[in-house]
Amino acid sequence: MNDPLAITGLGALSALGAGLAAHREALASGRRVLRPLREMPGAPERFEDLPGGWIEPRDRLCDRKWSPSSMAALHVAAEALEAAGWSDAERRRAAVFFGTSRGPLAGWTDPWPGRRGFDLLAATNSLPAEPAAAVSATFGIGGPWQVISTGCCAGLDALANAEMWIRSGRIDRALVVAVDLPLVAPVLDAYARTGLLADDASAGMVPAEAAAAICLERNDGPHPGLLGCHAASDATALLGSSDDPGCLAGLIDEARNAHGEPDLFIPHASGTLSNHRSETDLMPQCPAVRYKPHTGHGVGASGLLELVLACDGSFPAGEVPDHPSVIFKLASALGGRHSLCCVSR
Repeated sequence: MNDPLAITGLGALSALGAGLAAHREALASGRRVLRPLREMPGAPERFEDLPGGWIEPRDRLCDRKWSPSSMAALHVAAEALEAAGWSDAERRRAAVFFGTSRGPLAGWTDPWPGRRGFDLLAATNSLPAEPAAAVSATFGIGGPWQVISTGCCAGLDALANAEMWIRSGRIDRALVVAVDLPLVAPVLDAYARTGLLADDASAGMVPAEAAAAICLERNDGPHPGLLGCHAASDATALLGSSDDPGCLAGLIDEARNAHGEPDLFIPHASGTLSNHRSETDLMPQCPAVRYKPHTGHGVGASGLLELVLACDGSFPAGEVPDHPSVIFKLASALGGRHSLCCVSR
């Protein structure tokens, strides 16, 4: 197996706060941020009683030029790039990989509270790729940007694509960003009609806004390392996953054979019934940490956000593992897709 690639920068933005330090403190203190949407400015009608998690203050993502999704991407990208310390020349040769499930619906099909957009950029604001372009233009990242939209696997799949590009020798550095802002009527209505939503995180999906970023590169310094990324599909079910656990078991065995036994497993843990079935008893001997009861489900950004928090050593109060050195993070998407990213700390 190739040597690990270094994770030199991390960024996080969610209902728990802005930045790694805010997330670390919120998780350690057990702060509860999932609340009825009626408390959120501009909450969509018919969903006032639905619990969710949103980024505050709301004007943090308010800009005339960029869409709210792009603003979230810029926030986490700035934090990760500052930590990585890339020079202007290094940024010019890097690439951007952006993952999202729901794209820029927030602020486009549904207005964003307090935002007065600039009409000349209406086409840009409605483009799922705008956040990648915004990051590239703002930070002078001259390599090609790529957009990955594989549902709840999007953030981890963006990381997997960055890994492939670096290992192939096409680039030396990649900025991986994932964003989803699903608390808008079109998205919530689709989830409700499909039966994915519920009153609490243990019985169904609790949607939430989230963004995360990782700087990935070849670097010999003392950084967390990306061991490898793996993916598979049940190839049997459009909604959720198959009742046959063989696909997931095979995926985890593949990762074990490549990277050894993990010290920590972070499941997808969306709270939906099909997901509960698919993850039950997958790794009974390995400690597990579940973030979504604390952050909500940030859809395509959740996988990357949870991986970022684990790399930072930020774990929920009462679930702090004993210095895990190898971590497996799983994401699962509608259509039976599963993505697994393995890191070392």
